[in-house]
Amino acid sequence: MLDLSVSKLMIVFIVALIVIGPQKLPIVIKTVAYWTKTFCSLLFNLQNDIQKEIKLEEFSNSLKQLNNNILEDKLIDIKTKKEINKY
Repeated sequence: MLDLSVSKLMIVFIVALIVIGPQKLPIVIKTVAYWTKTFCSLLFNLQNDIQKEIKLEEFSNSLKQLNNNILEDKLIDIKTKKEINKY
């Protein structure tokens, strides 16, 4: 993702200190931290929701396959009974 070393972070901090100023810098840092945390939380929730949907889809497909297998077995049983009744 972001490859930030300590030296790069120090440069960003110094530039922010010069541009924003020492009085507003703590407020800006808190705001950025809040939005970063919120964004990460949203991504985490999105990832969990996607995983749940995938599992639900797999479960649904398994149920459909099981239902198809049961119906095929019943059809075979019906055909077998008809064949037996012919004789």
